Parts: sequence; structure tokens; C-alpha cells
Amino acid sequence: MWKKRSRSAVVRNSGIIIISLVIAISFLALIPLGHRTSSAESIAGWSEGTSYPSDTDVQSCAAYSGYVYCVGGDTGSGYTNAVYYAPISSSGVGTWSSTTSFPVNLGYISCVTNSGYIYCVGGLNGSGYSSAVYYATISSSGVGTWSSTTSYPSEIGGQSCAAYSDYIYCVGGLNGSGYSSAVYYATISSSGVGTWSSTASYPNSEFTLSCTTYSGYIYCVGGENAYGYSSAVYYATISSSGVGTWSSTTSYPSEIADQPCAAYFGYIYCVGGETNDGLTVGVYYAPISPSGVGTWTTTAGYPTFGIEEESCAISAGYIYCIGGNTDYGLIDYVYYAEVNLAGSLSPWGATTSYPTNVFGPSCAVYSGYIYCVGGLTGSGYSSAVYYAPISSSGVGAWSSTTSYPTDIEAQSCAAYSGYIYCVAGYTGSAVTDTVYYATISSSGVGSWTSTASYPADVFGQSCATYSGYIYCVGGEFSNGDVTYGVAYASVSSSGVGTWSYSSNYPKDIAYESCVTGSGYIYCIAGEGDSHVLIDNVYYAAISSSGVGAWSSTTSYPTDIYDQSCTAYAGYIYCVGGYNTSSSFTNAVYYTPISSSGVGNWGSTTSYPIDIEVQSCATYSGYIYCVAGDSTSGYTNAVYYAAISSSGTTTTSSTTLTSTVTTTSSTTITSTLTSTVTSTSTLTSTTTSTVTTTSPTTTTQTQTTTVTSTSTTTSPTTTTVTTTQTSPTTTTVTTTVTSISTTTLTSTTTSPTTTTVTSTTTSVSTTTTTSPTTTTITSTTTTTSTQLVPTSTKVTCKPSTVKEGSPTTCTAIAKSADGSKLPGKVEFSSSGEGTFSAVTCKEDSTGTKCTVTYTPSQVGKQIINGTYPGDQYHAPSSGFFTLTVTGDDPAKGSPSMVAAGMLNPTVGGALSSIASKLAIAPEAVNIALFLALPALGTAGAVVLMIRRKRTLQSICPKTNSFTE
Repeated sequence: MWKKRSRSAVVRNSGIIIISLVIAISFLALIPLGHRTSSAESIAGWSEGTSYPSDTDVQSCAAYSGYVYCVGGDTGSGYTNAVYYAPISSSGVGTWSSTTSFPVNLGYISCVTNSGYIYCVGGLNGSGYSSAVYYATISSSGVGTWSSTTSYPSEIGGQSCAAYSDYIYCVGGLNGSGYSSAVYYATISSSGVGTWSSTASYPNSEFTLSCTTYSGYIYCVGGENAYGYSSAVYYATISSSGVGTWSSTTSYPSEIADQPCAAYFGYIYCVGGETNDGLTVGVYYAPISPSGVGTWTTTAGYPTFGIEEESCAISAGYIYCIGGNTDYGLIDYVYYAEVNLAGSLSPWGATTSYPTNVFGPSCAVYSGYIYCVGGLTGSGYSSAVYYAPISSSGVGAWSSTTSYPTDIEAQSCAAYSGYIYCVAGYTGSAVTDTVYYATISSSGVGSWTSTASYPADVFGQSCATYSGYIYCVGGEFSNGDVTYGVAYASVSSSGVGTWSYSSNYPKDIAYESCVTGSGYIYCIAGEGDSHVLIDNVYYAAISSSGVGAWSSTTSYPTDIYDQSCTAYAGYIYCVGGYNTSSSFTNAVYYTPISSSGVGNWGSTTSYPIDIEVQSCATYSGYIYCVAGDSTSGYTNAVYYAAISSSGTTTTSSTTLTSTVTTTSSTTITSTLTSTVTSTSTLTSTTTSTVTTTSPTTTTQTQTTTVTSTSTTTSPTTTTVTTTQTSPTTTTVTTTVTSISTTTLTSTTTSPTTTTVTSTTTSVSTTTTTSPTTTTITSTTTTTSTQLVPTSTKVTCKPSTVKEGSPTTCTAIAKSADGSKLPGKVEFSSSGEGTFSAVTCKEDSTGTKCTVTYTPSQVGKQIINGTYPGDQYHAPSSGFFTLTVTGDDPAKGSPSMVAAGMLNPTVGGALSSIASKLAIAPEAVNIALFLALPALGTAGAVVLMIRRKRTLQSICPKTNSFTE
């Protein structure tokens, strides 16, 4: 049985220990703590933040909306009910404040945050384990009153809980009977925690394992069990039905427990912990996906002598770790570090201003040009249209082109295949349903032509094009009401085809921002009913049949509308907007997108000004934002920024000159500081020639070769020391040539893989005559090569097959710049089965590979397709979820046939009745199936009529925009 470690023998204030700590820290400051890597997903060097109010471990901390909240813990003299919170930012952790105490003294509690609330489950107190669950509101004012809610099914401590999409999932732990493998889940809301339900048990009975959720999956690492520590890592799907089957994935680098882990932007990060060799400062990270956890990589070590039972949280691109237990006892230290993420933006640069100050133009990019239509100026609504070339140098000169047929604002324009299409909007006197389109080229915009009108008079809707179709969501009517209507139509050189209604948006919405990518549409935030701002993000599959069912995904970091979002190479970027604080913002957030929705949002380089209703677009590795409304009024400012690739650096040349004048016997020290970050191997040869006169002349030549491997972290300091004794004259010439090569590899859909080669030549010449003038010149040149981003999409047809039956899987790899992709796509599967030989062919847009896959295992299988990249193109990968059944899907099982005869509501009601009667729902379906022949033709007709009437009663609304 696990027993809490005694710390009574620790002399917390011992002078010997303090002196030892000082000496050790001084020594550690001279050496790197852990292997530092330049990977774009690694953790940067750790910095110290504001200390926690007391030495504490086994507390539970969680981040939400720019604050971190910490509950309970062990202070060394017993468990506490203290609750503290503090603001968190890129500057670290601010001042800690005490807030509403927890109802009981506890440690080994597990707390999560969701939608403005904190929920805390179980824990260990002085008398044993607890099953109590409490929750409270959280805000910038702290934690509100704690309320009791549905108790956990057992007394528990040291379990790991994580929240996802309004559900909480808790794994393992320790109770009065021993280690547990139980997994429970429940809904969480403003009313507390709902009924706990048992779901798929964890493969091992574990205590102090660490679990985290990301993009529809839960990942759990390590833990302590009856046999010691574990390096096992498991993952599973999570949904409103609970946790799916657990699968083993890449083991942690060591057997570990008491380490906190957190997921962010497609990666999992784990800090410290206790191993079989004692406490560790090791920090590891690995990519996570529906295929599991990838290779673990070490990164910047934690700045202590070994740490466990600290609490860590990730928010907006930074990881924050609080307190913990070290080799020398409990600490109150707080450390934080930046997570170096690919896909972030370089600093914004100003470029050619728009011809006029304007609010709400609608801009689109195509083939190296940006086109902007209409908007509201200081003198009224505008029909002006301007265009300009775009490149890595910014936006070129703007030119006027064919005016829009009417003054317009809050319309939505999108480009596709050499045409621009503009939908509805506000003319200054009325809301319109008119749709116009025109050719676009390097000569500007051609004649505008009217085409099929939109189904409703709206403005503030958001439209996006994809694969020959345009999709439009929401909008505001002239009476101020907003709509959940969604419509789509084909687009071509003949204009817009007939509009059709599609799946309604989950909320009434306007002024949201929608983008498309990889067969999905993603809509971010906006203004809902009663003009209330929201942070909800929804996504859905799109095709020639319209928009599929909408699903909720990771919320935007704040309630906002009138932000401008754009997609590029597997990421969404959102700039500015107007938030609930009734103010403009310059915040820029980004997130990866996939068929599972959007990942966690990260902040990146802020926009130069607070802005809303500007129009942003991406092209060839850059984002461009035009005009908008700022705190000082309408603006014509245009800014652009590079979208960072994995490990990419910009080309730069720096010359540093230092001149020192001295006399007599003097030691001259000149310090040159430059900013260079790399891990390098340096081989240098130094030749020194000294000529001394009076009374003799001696010539000495010495050659020294030094080879060393080191990690250099910005800033780099070079010190040159020369000692001269009068009256001799000494001339020293030193030439150092170093070649450092850094190879950074990241296998993701985007960003890219970059190889950086840096050559540094330093020439130092010292001439001393007494007095002495020393001139030292150092020139550093860094060059970079950026690979073209690629994306890979995998599909299998049929998507559901019988075990042993083949399916055809196709992978299409495309480059961001449209260049051809030579090579092949490599296929793999998460389950058992066989692939045929991979065949590839080039077409005008990319590499297309088709294989036959024959599964030999029933269940869900992930079919992966990976394009390995080449010297010009980055690698990328995609996946498809294949369903393998034991029945013949063409004929259907009895339960499938019976289910097909009933509408979903009736089927759900029968399932509910079956549940209350402890009868399996499949038994009800089979009984219905067996009863169908007895019903005969008349019975079948009756069933069909009942089904039709039931559907009409359930869905009386037509899919229209009218209320």
C-alpha cells in the first residue's frame, strides 16, 4: 500500500542546506539543465515567477482565461484548504491573492476548469480519502462560493481528472481498498457535476498518473502501482458516451509517477516526477494524434534538484509550474517557460497603406494579389474596389479597379479559380440579397455581373469557398434579429448556382468568422441572440451535398465578434475584434485544424494597433490585414507578418565594433554580445604570432585546434582579453572560422521542416603601442532555407467494411504553392490488416497514391498516409477512420434493419425503455425485426406513415432564414 513520504526529518532552515543549495545552484548555472533542443515545439528556458504564498505540494492548479487557480495541498505541517489565484501572461505569474477557501483541508485532489467554473474531485485529508465533489465560479476576482455537487462513486485520491467539451473524465487513483483502474465521467455545467457513469476501465490500476485531453482523445502517462512506477502510456477516444477502448502507445522514457502532464497545440508536455532513480528535472514532450503518442523528446530541464508533485498548467503558449517537493523538501518556487510553437507569426511590419480610411471592407487573395471591396468611410458607404500585389516584401502599390455595382458594407467576398464572389450586405439604405461576381487577375477586377440572389436579405454573414462551392453562415436581418441559417451553392465562370439550405448553425449568429480547409468549415465566435458575444467554435464537413452536422470544438479564448480569421497550411489565425469589455483588441490567436475540430488556441505576435472589422487574408506563408476600425477611428493602415515554419530563422548580418584605448601595462577586455540561438559543434584553429623587440627578437608560432559541442542560447557573449606590458609592441592576429549546422525536424501537416546552416567568421586584430588602440570587428551572417508547406488528405471507400473485405484508400498530397510533389505516400494502420503495393503518380496539383487495404481486425482503425517530403517540400500526414465490422455491411444486421425502420426519436425512446427494464436495446431491435413479417405489407405501410408523422411533429420548422 502506498504511504505518503515523511518529511519530518527535513531541517527546512538549516544553514548547511542553504549553503549547499547556493553552491549547487551556482554550479548548475554554468551548465545546461537537460538537453536543449531547437525544435519548434520545445520548451524555452525556464524563468522564475512570483513565489507561491507557502511551500506546498500535491495541490491542484488549473488555468482559465488568463488566471491560474490553486486549491489545497500539503504545506509540510498538514493539508490545507487555502485557495490562491494569480494572473498569468508572457511576463510570468503575477501577484498571488487569497480567495474563497475550499470547504475541507485536502491534498491529492484533482481540479479542472470549464466555461467559467472550477470543479474539484475527491482527495486525501487527515482522516482518509474523500468522495466529495465541489465547484465554484472563477473570474478575475477569484473563486466564488463553493457548492457541493454529485459525489464521486468512491472515496478517492491521487486520481487524474481532465475536462473536455462540457464533460469531466477521472482515471485511476487510490482508495481504501488499494490502487484503482476505475474510470468515471459526468457532465459539468453551471449547475455542477451530473451523474457519474462508469466507462472503460484503465488497463492498469494506477495512482498519481497524469491524464490530459486533446481534440477528442484522453492521454494518460505513467503512475504508481502495486509493483512500482510505470512508463506505460495509454490513450482513448472520449465523447458523451464515455471513454472508448484504451490503446497502448509510445512509452515514457522512464518509469515515472507524480509528474504533471498537459496537452497543447498537438503536443503533450510532462515535467519532473519521481523515477526508480529518484526525483528528476527531466522535461519531455511528444506529438499526439488519433494514432497515439509519438516519439518523446527531451527539452529544457526544470531548474531544481529534482521535482515531483508540483502542479503545472499551460495557457496561451506558456507553461506554469507551482510549488512541489524536491530532494530538499517542499518549495514555494514558481517557474514558467514559453512553449516554442510552429505556426506562430513573426513581428508585424507596416506596408503600403490603403487608399482611404475604411471600416469593414471585404478582401480576398488570389494568385499573388489582394482585392478589397467596399466598406464604410468617413464620408459614407463606398463602392470602391482596389487591388495590389502581395509578396514577402508586403503589399505593393494599390490600384483602383472596376467599382462594385452599389455602395456596400458587411458583405462577404471570397475568391475561387480566377473569380471573386460577393454576397448580400448593407448598401447604406437597405439590406440586400444581391450577389455579384467578376474575374480577377493581375490587371484588376473585370465587369461585375449579377448572379443567383442569396435566399435572404442579410448582412454580417460569413462566406467561404471550397472545391467549387461557396458556403455562407448566419447574418443579421434589417430588424436586428440574427439567424442560424446556412446556405450553399456551386461557383463557376457562369456565376453562382442555385442556393440550397443546409444544416442549421447551432446558434443564431452574425459577425462570426468562417474559414474552410481539408473538407471542413470552421466558424469562430461572433454575436448571438440579443447581441450577446460568444466564444463558441463549431465545425462541420462540407461537400457538394452541403454542410454536415455541426460539432462543438475548442472555444475561442474570449467572447468576441468582428475579428478577422483566415486559414493557412493547417492553422487558423484570428486578428483583433471587439470583446465583452467593450473595447478593441490587438490580440492574435491561432490553432491547428483537423477533422476532429480545432486544437487549443495559442497567442502569437500582437497586431500593432487595437482593431476590428479589418479584413485579413493569407498567401504563400504570409498574412495581410487591411484597414478597419481602431481606437482612433477608421484607419487605412495595412500590416503583414510571416507565418513561422518549424525552426525557420530570418537572414541577418550583424557587425559589432569595439574600440578601447589604454596605456602602460594593462589587461584589455572587450565584450561583444550578439543574438544567436543554436546547438552547434565548433571546430576552431587559432594561430598566434608574437614578435618582441628589446633587447631580443623572438618569433613564436603556436597552433591550437579545439573541438567542442555546446548549446548557445541568446544572448551570446564573446570576450577577448589582451595583456600588454610597456614598452614592447605586440601584434596578435587571430582568425576563427566556425561552421555550425542545426537540423530541426517536425513531422506534422504543417508547419515545415527547415535546415539552417550558419557560418560565423570572427577576425580579431590587436595592435598595442602604449597607449594602445584595440579594434575588434565581428561579423555574423545567418542564412535560412524554408521548405514549402504540404498537406496530405486520406480517404477510404467504402468507409465501413467487413473484416477480411478490401477497401480502397487514397492519399492526396498537395503543396501550398501548387508545385508538383514527386515521391510516394507511405501508408500504415493502427489495427491489423494488409496493404497492397503503394502506387503513385503525379498530376498537376500533387502526388496521388491509391492502395487496397484488407483489415483483419474488427473495430475502428486509423489509416495513416504520410508524405515524407524532399529537399524542397516539407513532410505532412493525414488520417482516415475506417470502421471494420463482423457483419456484412451491404446486407445489414437485424438490429440495423430494425433501426432503419424507426426514426431516431422513437429508437431513442425504445432504448430508454429498454434501459429502465434492464433489456438490451439490441434485443428490442431484434424483436421488432422478427415481428416485421407478421405485420405484412399493411403493417409496413403503417410503420412508414407513423415514421413520417413523427418526423413532421418533431421537425415542424423548415430550414429557412425566417423566424
